[in-house]
Amino acid sequence: MRWLGSLLCMFMLSGCTTTNLAVSFFRSTNDFQLLSKDARIRYESGAEKLAAQVQPYLNEAISTVEVAHYHKFPEPVRVHIPASAQRFSAMAGTGMQPKGAVHPKNGLFLNPDLFDSPERIPRILTHELSHLLMRQLNGFRYLGGAPPWFNEGFAAYISSGGGAEKVSEKEASQFMLAG
Repeated sequence: MRWLGSLLCMFMLSGCTTTNLAVSFFRSTNDFQLLSKDARIRYESGAEKLAAQVQPYLNEAISTVEVAHYHKFPEPVRVHIPASAQRFSAMAGTGMQPKGAVHPKNGLFLNPDLFDSPERIPRILTHELSHLLMRQLNGFRYLGGAPPWFNEGFAAYISSGGGAEKVSEKEASQFMLAG
């Protein structure tokens, strides 16, 4: 019973990001449909054309991540495409700004806003798959393991800059030195 009180206190004192993530655990992905060409890709009604844009890049992105990490995905890869940025935020437990996110329970989510810049799809997909593999290999320890600059930096490195397109090498070095 003591742990329940501690958990409630943590949520009351934390920001809305933690609360959004906690609430997202109770959201079902059962209404996501499987893409007929690739059942690893799931989409909400109205997002089928977006899901079809991911399919040509998925095998190469998975291969790139597995080679860079020296590990295969121990669990199936699931990529979810919600119908709107608001739905992405609710399902992934994040804000609406990220172009992709890895959910501890439901796998990878891509923000429909990503598809406004289709040239970014392969890089963001690879970036997020890197996070997904780390999460699958390490579970919740992933959150407290390596520092955030390493997790993000490694994902950006193996995705050829995915997610860091607006950051210069000098800025990246400054961020790392600042911790």
